[in-house]
Amino acid sequence: MAAPAVVVVGAGQAGVETAAALRGRGFTGRITLIGDEPPWAGYRPPLSKG
Repeated sequence: MAAPAVVVVGAGQAGVETAAALRGRGFTGRITLIGDEPPWAGYRPPLSKG
């Protein structure tokens, strides 16, 4: 049986957060992010002030 895999379409903040949530919940399979965003588009500072 093949190891589980997930493909996330969109490599912006939502896609990166989805991948992080999967890892945070113990997913150990392959995660592939597909997108045409510029490098590090997934990291943006919060919009609201703390």
